[in-house]
Amino acid sequence: CHVDLWLATLPDMKWQKVRTLGIAPSIRSGMSVCADRRRAIFFGGVWDYDDGEKDFHSVFHNDMYSLNLDSKRWFPLQLKTKAAKGKGKGKTLELEDEDAPEPEAASPVPPGR
Repeated sequence: CHVDLWLATLPDMKWQKVRTLGIAPSIRSGMSVCADRRRAIFFGGVWDYDDGEKDFHSVFHNDMYSLNLDSKRWFPLQLKTKAAKGKGKGKTLELEDEDAPEPEAASPVPPGR
């Protein structure tokens, strides 16, 4: 499992360790990530525990985090549902974070995952 973050610079093909601030995800591996403007969105991952004998279990995460690529600061993200506008039925999902166009701030994710 990993708690560190590394950045690859493509022109010179070098890796550098990134020091971050904010509320970072818990220890895990296998997160999915995508880039959006000047932030990276991270989802999920797994934490495996193996005592080396017979006890092995995994914790699968269902949470999201945003990493501001300029300030190197983590922000927990939270999805909220909102009734769809117009004639269609259903709900839409909105992502709340520090870059959201609405003035609302992201709701913090409780610790202790």
